[in-house]
Amino acid sequence: MKFLKITLVIILVFASAVAIVSCGKNDDAPKDMQRASSEFVNYVLFVPKTWTVDKTDGVISAYVADDKSNVSVTTFTPTRSYDSVVDYTEEYLKTLEKTYVGYEYIEKESLIPTAEKLETGITLGGVNATRLVYKLSQGDTVYKIMQVIISAKGYVYTLTYTALADKYDAHVDDVAKIIAEFKFK
Repeated sequence: MKFLKITLVIILVFASAVAIVSCGKNDDAPKDMQRASSEFVNYVLFVPKTWTVDKTDGVISAYVADDKSNVSVTTFTPTRSYDSVVDYTEEYLKTLEKTYVGYEYIEKESLIPTAEKLETGITLGGVNATRLVYKLSQGDTVYKIMQVIISAKGYVYTLTYTALADKYDAHVDDVAKIIAEFKFK
């Protein structure tokens, strides 16, 4: 009986140690990346280990400490039905133009694959996406913003990369990897 109790205690201690050690690991993160998303969302967002994960508000985000370039993911339920993410994006562009002073549209690339462009379409979490790039000015400060937008699982997901216009290109490769590694649970 004493042997059984000692064996049970050893097993419990070992199991507890394994559980504690595994909770802090980032085993599923790609090389040189860390998980930025929490267990409360239905997707996984990885960012470079050199970025700082911001857990101070309800938005999943991370930033570069040196220049505050950042990426965030927002999710919402649309108030009406759209035929496609392209339709949603067209309406969103009109809203941007009406809402922001200093808005400058740069490019919209529908990355939804077509017969001519089947291999080159970009996805976010395996879902065909639309990408926007634009600038917003606030006083003398100019921001350049990229948004990758999808509609999936009844929600619209927007991954947004924001940087000072002159710092934008410095992190585009990181953002491309963030987009490539985004996945749904």
